[in-house]
Amino acid sequence: MVCEMLGLSELRPTTDELRAWLLHTLRHSCHVEYYLHAFSLGKDDPQRPHDISGHCNKYCGPVAFGLALQHRGEDEGNGFTVYSDHVIPAIQMHRRNQHHHQMFNSRDSNHTDDDMRVGAIDALCSLLEDRQYQGGEHSLDNLLPIIKKAAPHKIRWMWQEYLQMCKITKPDLKRIVSLDDAPNIGLPKSIHDKIILATFCAVETFREYYGYKDL
Repeated sequence: MVCEMLGLSELRPTTDELRAWLLHTLRHSCHVEYYLHAFSLGKDDPQRPHDISGHCNKYCGPVAFGLALQHRGEDEGNGFTVYSDHVIPAIQMHRRNQHHHQMFNSRDSNHTDDDMRVGAIDALCSLLEDRQYQGGEHSLDNLLPIIKKAAPHKIRWMWQEYLQMCKITKPDLKRIVSLDDAPNIGLPKSIHDKIILATFCAVETFREYYGYKDL
């Protein structure tokens, strides 16, 4: 099983860790979709809503299990190192199988402008959020030196989207406080409805299939 390949059978997140990660993912999906809607992007991405659709999305068990451990202490004393044996493989699994990462990380010409703009918005939104493996939460001002150090084929796109994001009101992600009730922070109703449904299905799967009854 994929879970066993990642070592997830030996180390599983607690209910609180899993809930925190799923809530973070819910906010991130809404965060990115907010800007995709504002800038009329995402038409070339077949895996939407962002990050919670398609193969190895962040609601997928193996990916969620690995990333939910990112705030866990590093040495578990079982021959496993949390970051290298759990978090990194989950990140890699997600990125290898999601269209927006495949396109944004590629240096060839298979991508469209839409692909690159979506990838840039995703990268910038992730830096504005609290992610342990990216150095925690950044402000918009803190993004400038990070953009300058990005891969050469990404800099132009990240800079372009950064300037656009600075022109509009930031979404109020703090309004999203529960997996059971995510208010619409400025998304089209059709996308918001899909996010709500995907979240409901993911929670039910973790409760019934993986045994997280108190999730």
